[in-house]
Amino acid sequence: MHSVVEIYDPKKRNDIVQDFLKNRKEHKLKNLQERSDLEHVEDYRMDVFKPILESNKKLQEEIIDEKNKIVETLNNFKSPSQLSIGPKTTPTPKTNHKSLIKQPSIVLPSSSQPHVVSNLIVGYLQDGSDRSNAGYSIKFNKEEKKYTIGNKDITFDQNFIKINNEEYTATEGLMELLLKKSPDLNKVTTGDSSNYQKILLCSDALYQGFDKNSKRYNADSSDKWAFIKSKYFVAKTPTTAGTSSTGSSISFIPSNSNSLIDSLRLSIGSYQAGNKDEYNKIHAMLDELVKQKVIKKKDLGVIYLNIGM
Repeated sequence: MHSVVEIYDPKKRNDIVQDFLKNRKEHKLKNLQERSDLEHVEDYRMDVFKPILESNKKLQEEIIDEKNKIVETLNNFKSPSQLSIGPKTTPTPKTNHKSLIKQPSIVLPSSSQPHVVSNLIVGYLQDGSDRSNAGYSIKFNKEEKKYTIGNKDITFDQNFIKINNEEYTATEGLMELLLKKSPDLNKVTTGDSSNYQKILLCSDALYQGFDKNSKRYNADSSDKWAFIKSKYFVAKTPTTAGTSSTGSSISFIPSNSNSLIDSLRLSIGSYQAGNKDEYNKIHAMLDELVKQKVIKKKDLGVIYLNIGM
């Protein structure tokens, strides 16, 4: 501290001002030096961390790009998830029939190109419980990596089953019939039963060697075979002119009226060509058409006459 006398002394006051200015200048220089040192430190840090920052920026851009691709993929499907499938043992899916199409889709690999199919189909294909190995059920060919039934290949697309250039909408009932030894018949509708029968007919799945000319069925003791026998086979009694026979036999004929009429035409042609074994089958098919009210019983006499029976 300077005394009052020193402050009012012109010489002393000038010295005080000079000291003050000198100290201020030194302080300013010191601040400038510290700032310069800090800038050098910052430049050094930038040089050190620049590669890391650039790498992080690139990684961030890649993550954003990948995220955009995922979003674009999700937009292409309603609700896809990325799961690959193949036969394995998992519980049967408990699915509400009304919400089957709303289920998220699954990517199904194939030998040609991937297909997207519903959870209903995938769930049943992956479920190994109560799995039927009979020829009239869906099988997976591990070597060729494809699904088959009888002598036909099967492909899946969304919630459709494609067999022999025909598409069938997948339902719980139809999948039960196609895959289970003891299908839950409470899930099987009339439409499911009709579609399953069409699949059996087009694939010759009921016949040994998948050849209907063998006239030998892939019969077994399963509940599904019992269902097939009761639903699709028609009892016939072999009675021809001049011939008698005891007992009865069964013939596999379509229950669908259009398929039934087509089969009837073939059998009539075969009978008229000399194959008298077709008599009983023709009789059974005509009887079924009467039951379905496609033809009238009173017209049977005229039909038999025209056939030459």
